[in-house]
Amino acid sequence: MPASVNQAFLLGNVGRDMEVRHTPNGVPHGSFTMATTRHWKKNTEPAEWQEETTWHNIVTWDAKFIERYSEHLIKGRGVLVIGRIVKRQYQDKNGHTRDIIEILADSIRLLMGALPPEQKNGLPATRPDANRGRVRQREGGAPQQQRAQAAAPAQFDDTPAQDDVPF
Repeated sequence: MPASVNQAFLLGNVGRDMEVRHTPNGVPHGSFTMATTRHWKKNTEPAEWQEETTWHNIVTWDAKFIERYSEHLIKGRGVLVIGRIVKRQYQDKNGHTRDIIEILADSIRLLMGALPPEQKNGLPATRPDANRGRVRQREGGAPQQQRAQAAAPAQFDDTPAQDDVPF
């Protein structure tokens, strides 16, 4: 029998805060939505950048993760989700059978640098710099900017930040 793979790797932003529910037996499960966006340059003169956002329904049954991190999965937060794609059916309010596709998460990683500063709630001050590099919080508390001079071509720092996700 041929092998098959059902694995999803999603890197994006939380679209709706995690909602925690419990089964009749008291087992917790959490769900939230997540957006992934791809960008590409359209083949026109002049070239225009296009954007497409895809929304995903994420579900986790990991009680320890839910207990520790559910309050941190808030709208706008960067997140990496690894799991599998599942399809299930449910009855809507009108009695119609509906299909839904979800990602059943095996692993969820919070990305520290992906929240807007006004939503950090005391987390370290890290945010992506839209133009060059990133701004990071140093041990001493002063921000460290890693960017090239405006006139120079972009340079990239290969040293990993403390909040980078290892792959």
